[in-house]
Amino acid sequence: MSKSERLLMQIESLKKAAKEAEKREREQRKQAIARAAVKAGIDKLDIPYSELEAAFRELVQKLESACVIQEPGEDRGEETSEEVEDENQDDFSAT
Repeated sequence: MSKSERLLMQIESLKKAAKEAEKREREQRKQAIARAAVKAGIDKLDIPYSELEAAFRELVQKLESACVIQEPGEDRGEETSEEVEDENQDDFSAT
């Protein structure tokens, strides 16, 4: 590989790294704006943060208990399909 090819590869690598850094910075700015907006909203509502946090934790607990978490390889239960007794009969025929 020639010196110019290596330089071109390094330049491309640096360009890619710069784009990724810009993307991370934009995401961090968005998150900071969102956090500031939430804080401003909380301040405007005049709700103590501890109350809001407690209500959020309670909601998360309710949601977690309502969710069915299936482990990999775990069977969710019995199959609900029934076998057809007559092989020539389909589900759409009227009897």
